[in-house]
Amino acid sequence: MKLKFKFFLAFTLIIISATLLYTKKINVAYATDLVITLATDKEEYGTGEKVTLKGNLTLEGYGFRVGLVAVEIESPISHLIFRTMKTGPLENQQWEVEITNLYPCDQYGNPKYSFKPGTFAYVKVEFENNSNSSKPIAVAVYIQYSNSVPFVAKIDKTTIPPNTSGSILSSIPIPSTAPLGTTWIFASIYTDQPKYGGFPYCPEKNATFQISTTSSSIQTSQIGTYETQTEPPSSFKFTFVLPKGTSCPFGTYTIYASAKWQNYTATASKTFKVIIIGDVDNDGDVDMDDIGIACLAFGTKPGHPRWDPRADITKDGIVDMDDIGLICLHFGEHL
Repeated sequence: MKLKFKFFLAFTLIIISATLLYTKKINVAYATDLVITLATDKEEYGTGEKVTLKGNLTLEGYGFRVGLVAVEIESPISHLIFRTMKTGPLENQQWEVEITNLYPCDQYGNPKYSFKPGTFAYVKVEFENNSNSSKPIAVAVYIQYSNSVPFVAKIDKTTIPPNTSGSILSSIPIPSTAPLGTTWIFASIYTDQPKYGGFPYCPEKNATFQISTTSSSIQTSQIGTYETQTEPPSSFKFTFVLPKGTSCPFGTYTIYASAKWQNYTATASKTFKVIIIGDVDNDGDVDMDDIGIACLAFGTKPGHPRWDPRADITKDGIVDMDDIGLICLHFGEHL
């Protein structure tokens, strides 16, 4: 009798354990969560370097092919980028609020496609509320120079009544040192800033204008041609270039991302740092002292009497012209 009871007890414990393990596996595999993942190609960058941001959107552990992800990047002192990224084709979709038009213009809203450095450009975003209720909206405009360096990122918040159209006109001062060429505009509409969990109402729109020293004959703007979906379904990627020199704030940059599908919402954040490259003596600036230290260690490897690991900027185990070149490239930068 005791033997049968022990066998029954052991068998019951095995069944309970197996059930718990199976339930745990089911919960992990089929958790009803919308999840965003973010990754950058490096954790630290110097000024003037290219940054690659990749992201992924999953639902219940599987790639979500038809999603929109709001992305906001903030530098230590200001907005840097606003984008709305697609994780797959979005065809025949109905949007509660949508951008109906985007174009560069003069101060009166008349289309204009060429501006000189040292003057003002203007951008008009037209939008529409297709629903039967008022909607809070955050209209974000991000502008990127021809060299892929962020130029302007600004956001305006308002409320749009039901079944109503509206527009926002933004003035953009163009620095006298602005690079010439095709400049890209991106417009997004969110429920709020991604930083605060706001998600996209609709896909972004893009357009262009020229920064030129002469009056341009160009009378059209490229629309919707900036990027194609090259990432696997459920993923997105975009790149930008950090400003050079002291115009690029040093410190921690934060990426915020958010998305919504039906009753599911997701948010994520990630940071990267912009550091002074070439500050060998770690005194907060790149100067002749740093070049002197690198020159003293030039041609050395670990174990050599003159080896100084601080001078190995590229971290390849030797102090050579690559290291000297990087110090010279960032010469004059300081905190």
